[in-house]
Amino acid sequence: MGIRLQAPILPLALVARLFHRKTARMPRSSDLDLLVRSPRTVRIIILLGCVVLGGCASYQSAPLPPTAEILGATPDLTTLTAQTSPDHPLVSAGSIALDQPLTDGDAGRLALIGSPDLAAARAQVGVGQAQLFAAGLLPDPQLSLSLDHPAGIGLINAVGLGASFDIASVFVRGAKVEAARHDAEGIRLDVGWTEWLAFNHARLLVRRIGYLELQSQLALQAEATAQELYSSAHAAMQQGDVRLDDVTIYQLGVLDARDRRLSYEKQAQASRDELNAMLGLAPGTVVVLAPPAPLKPAPDTAAQTLALSAAERRLDLMALRERYAGQEQNLKLATRQSLPLPQLSLNRARDTGGIWSNGVGIGLTLPLWNRGRGEIQTATATREQLATEYAARVHQMRADIAAALQDLAALVAQRQAIEEQLPMLETSTKVIAQATREGSLPLTTYETVRASMLDKHLTLLALEQAQSEAEVALEAAAGAQILSQGP
Repeated sequence: MGIRLQAPILPLALVARLFHRKTARMPRSSDLDLLVRSPRTVRIIILLGCVVLGGCASYQSAPLPPTAEILGATPDLTTLTAQTSPDHPLVSAGSIALDQPLTDGDAGRLALIGSPDLAAARAQVGVGQAQLFAAGLLPDPQLSLSLDHPAGIGLINAVGLGASFDIASVFVRGAKVEAARHDAEGIRLDVGWTEWLAFNHARLLVRRIGYLELQSQLALQAEATAQELYSSAHAAMQQGDVRLDDVTIYQLGVLDARDRRLSYEKQAQASRDELNAMLGLAPGTVVVLAPPAPLKPAPDTAAQTLALSAAERRLDLMALRERYAGQEQNLKLATRQSLPLPQLSLNRARDTGGIWSNGVGIGLTLPLWNRGRGEIQTATATREQLATEYAARVHQMRADIAAALQDLAALVAQRQAIEEQLPMLETSTKVIAQATREGSLPLTTYETVRASMLDKHLTLLALEQAQSEAEVALEAAAGAQILSQGP
């Protein structure tokens, strides 16, 4: 559905004839009857009316589809992978195989294909192109007809025909088109930046899901071990070998491990639901995901260096530069429109005495009080606002990159500290477990050590998850996959 445009066809021959008709004699009263009451005049008027109406656009309604139809069009993974991923300057192309688990890069590409939010964002590009098309159009000329009936005797009706055109629109058209072109390009770049953020958020969700499921599996193993210890202690208590307070400690260990497992499962399921929504899949769709990619060491590049290179490739900064260039054109347009540019009009008329005349008119706006100063001040202030917004975005970009680098360095240090101590702790735990089985140490001692070891393993997985997500955050802020860990 849409709007159909028809180009008007002006009766140039008719207009030329009316303007260049010989006026050697004064028309008689019979000329009035010939001019006003003849079928030819009626046909001319009807023809002019058809020409004017033929240049108008026709409206066609486009109602929204029913909700059931929208929900019924939800694609599946096979449908998504069959589509071509949109070209993106920051995302490398790659094929997606359904017979293998999806990597974080594959999920990012599927988000570019199936995300309903991105589809809505891309519609803004069409609006920008339509505005660019509208900026290049010149205003239509104006045609006027008049008929005056005199009250006196012996006089005839006065008729007039005029045509006018705004010449100023020709002089300002170039600036309007340039401003609209920069705005349209800025919209396209903004949409590209939104796609880049969605691509990386999908990558982050895949990594988060992977680590949460690892933590859930570890908590499940700990729950099984705690349940076994609790069952043994409960049986020993019934025989009078273990006290009730010791059995209660084992029972609390079971409940604590179960709560952790359920918490991890809940977080993983919430992340899966969010990923399905990003991909445009139906709720409950199970997507087989690849395990998280191996972690990389924190880069030793300075934040200032990364920020300088990121400023040249980040699409949001490029969009702001385009909008600033467009505002420069808007200021130029406001300055040109403040000039007293003329409006040209041509007319042919007959007075009540039957005398025909041709005339040319030029209209000017006197620059006395307004002089377009309001539009110029507004355009200047808007340009200054865009400049300060661009500077603020650059500073925020550097701060985001610096924060991501600091997070990565801190997470790497924390993870390495735990990894260095884990082998020794695991050896001590095995010795304590053996001593417990031999009866030289109580079960409560082993339970305390086992719970502490579980905490350390879960903490290590949590740090790995945080580091993996920080890597994606750094690449998103830098505008490139600088760690070569993505697709």
